[in-house]
Amino acid sequence: MKPCKQTNLRYFFKSNSGYYKFTPFIFGGIGSMFTRDKNYYKYQFGGGLEYMPQSNFSLRLFSQYDMGFK
Repeated sequence: MKPCKQTNLRYFFKSNSGYYKFTPFIFGGIGSMFTRDKNYYKYQFGGGLEYMPQSNFSLRLFSQYDMGFK
């Protein structure tokens, strides 16, 4: 397993009409993977669903896809 560093920007689809228990979101970003010999760069994107049973607690289910380049 390779060590990895990444930075993402997330967008939550919320409206001004109040509190929602289920909120979809998308994200994308860049990162890097390190091996003993080389450093590889990557970008990733994905999406998911956030579930908020209470206003101070949430669970997130998401999927991410990584694409590497040199």
